[in-house]
Amino acid sequence: MQVRTSVLTLVTAAAWVGCGPVVPPGADGGTRPPGSCIDSDGDGVPGTGDCTGVAVVDCDDRDPAVHPGAPEACNGLDDNCDGQVDEGLDLHPFYRDSDGDGYGTSQVTGTGCGAPPAGSATKTGDGDDANPAVHPGAVEVCNGVDDDSNGQIDDGLTFRDFYPDLDQDGFGDATAAPVHACQSQVAGRVPNKGDCDDHSAAVHPGAAEACNGVDDDCNGLEDDGLAVQSYYLDADGDGFGDALGVAVSACGPVAGRVANNTDCDDSRAAVHPGVAEVCNGLDDDCSGAADDGLLFQDYYPDSDADGFGAAGSTPEHSCQAVQGKVPNTLDCDDTRAAVHPSATEVCNGKDDDCDGQVDEGNVCNKPPTGALDAADCEAGIK
Repeated sequence: MQVRTSVLTLVTAAAWVGCGPVVPPGADGGTRPPGSCIDSDGDGVPGTGDCTGVAVVDCDDRDPAVHPGAPEACNGLDDNCDGQVDEGLDLHPFYRDSDGDGYGTSQVTGTGCGAPPAGSATKTGDGDDANPAVHPGAVEVCNGVDDDSNGQIDDGLTFRDFYPDLDQDGFGDATAAPVHACQSQVAGRVPNKGDCDDHSAAVHPGAAEACNGVDDDCNGLEDDGLAVQSYYLDADGDGFGDALGVAVSACGPVAGRVANNTDCDDSRAAVHPGVAEVCNGLDDDCSGAADDGLLFQDYYPDSDADGFGAAGSTPEHSCQAVQGKVPNTLDCDDTRAAVHPSATEVCNGKDDDCDGQVDEGNVCNKPPTGALDAADCEAGIK
């Protein structure tokens, strides 16, 4: 049996000659006898010394993981001493990865079974190899970039329409074209279009409605919800409206109009309620009566202008002096200015002082006997 084993050993050794590092006799410091082949790394396979004729020799007797029969690992070494490096392992391509994000371009830089070298990656598909934040699997953010390299920009994000807000009241122009964006804010724009007047910051939905003829709260109605009243034309500007005028309803003052219609003559500023009534034949205070509350008297014709009215004449009832008339009927002859109650009786056969007597008071100097003399005759007394 020993002879057969020796022969087998010699045949096997002959097949392995030159496979491992041959150490000249005495290369280990002279501690081995010449012709010995030892196992320096303790992996069970000799490879140090004179291994001539040894059937199985370690190709790297300094590394216990390297020897014939060892499993091949992806390390760039001939682990099993079969003369091949990393054989039998799964090899894959490496791709250029300039930004070091673990994803490369389509450019192949080499192949290997393990981790890629610096500047390369085992995965491809990077949409921007100059930006490490851009690669497959990255979280898509709102930035106008295809972050996850799926061929779509800002996909999967919530987009909204933003409208111009020129007056900066927080409400966008209802008539303007929107900008569709995924940002939470867009400079000069807001995500609504409720402003019916984007040039006035006081006009927008929710604004308090003011009496100004404007749709302040953008609900399509002007001055809605406000108390209104009727306003009437005040043509004479006396603060009182035309009683016969047509009303205009409004929530506030209207130019040229007032909130009453009590003026009975809107063409005369001196005529309106509350004014002092004067004697002019007009209803100055719009009470419905002309010259009411004034003192009225009867005035009679005074044709001879002696200050005394004709007795028995028809009076004129008035609250003021009447041209050519006086407030009495004491004139017994309104054709002669010398005849009136205050006149001096003269000898003329007339009742000059209107007392019902003629020439009374012996104005004609009659004799006591009543006889007439020549002077009486000359005076026309018969």
